[in-house]
Amino acid sequence: MNYKHGLRHSKLYPVWNMMNQRCYNPNNSRYYAYGARGICVYETWLHNFDAFYNYVSKLPGYGDTELSLDRIDNDKGYEPGNLRWAQVIEQSNNKRSNRFFELNGKIKTLAQWCREYNVNYKIVHQRISRDGLSLNEALSR
Repeated sequence: MNYKHGLRHSKLYPVWNMMNQRCYNPNNSRYYAYGARGICVYETWLHNFDAFYNYVSKLPGYGDTELSLDRIDNDKGYEPGNLRWAQVIEQSNNKRSNRFFELNGKIKTLAQWCREYNVNYKIVHQRISRDGLSLNEALSR
């Protein structure tokens, strides 16, 4: 007997479906960044949308249209304790490709430092990568 959860058209169904595709379908365009590097889906959620829905719909922020599902530690899989609803800017700060810089004992991404100092990211990035300046020098010029 097929169990129907009635949620196929919910906001979360395509999230769940794409999560599985990225992790398990080598033909998916994002597989290289997920499944190919060992990112998996919690076994209980893999074939059970209802269980996935019951977990993520109880996380703080569910239903806020400004938020989307994010892995807290992007080197871990889609599993309990590693998911949150986050804003786009939070997710951008959580990417593997980010470079982190320390200044005055605080560690942040280059984009975060540029926002804090109200300076243009591209200019600061160029000053660091092309001109070899330190973060402090690149922010203050």
